[in-house]
Amino acid sequence: MTNRTVNLLLFIASFLLAGCSEERTTVYLADFEFQAQDLFTTSNRDTVPNHLHEFGEGFGGIETNGRWITAEEAVLRLAATGQRLRVEFDCSTTPGLSERGQALTIVWNGYDLGTHPVDQGWQRVMCVGRVPPIAIHEGVNEVVLRPAKGQMGEDGKHRSVFIKGVRLIAEFTVAERADWADLVAASVETDE
Repeated sequence: MTNRTVNLLLFIASFLLAGCSEERTTVYLADFEFQAQDLFTTSNRDTVPNHLHEFGEGFGGIETNGRWITAEEAVLRLAATGQRLRVEFDCSTTPGLSERGQALTIVWNGYDLGTHPVDQGWQRVMCVGRVPPIAIHEGVNEVVLRPAKGQMGEDGKHRSVFIKGVRLIAEFTVAERADWADLVAASVETDE
């Protein structure tokens, strides 16, 4: 067999394998956009089951359109399933903390997803972490946010990073989407 024939066969095989891979769809598992009048909204994604998720310790109360991280770390508990997840935090900080090199480290179930600069003052910055499949637990997952710096406000409250939105996005196969639907259905039954 010539090199040309081998290359052609490899090309055909890769094309066929790509065609056989299972199609994936994008699903929002969590979508928090803080608003002054509400605890959160779902950004016009009515099917997002935000009741499955919890803002734990380390977060301040709702302010005009976000929540401050008010401790050395803040904890979110996010329900998830599947193998391809990314978590996004829409955030900002004070100009002073921005000038001092503010950053946000994202840790998912003990796996470090990286440290992201939050260095644009009040301008929104998107911090995105891709979750490795080994770190994903079926059901509740613990996400720890660790700001690099903090400061006391004039009101005596500690502030570091202002979280304006949180999204958890999955790329699901048909089977993973069914698993997620089962998890959501089980949570509704539990709530009733």
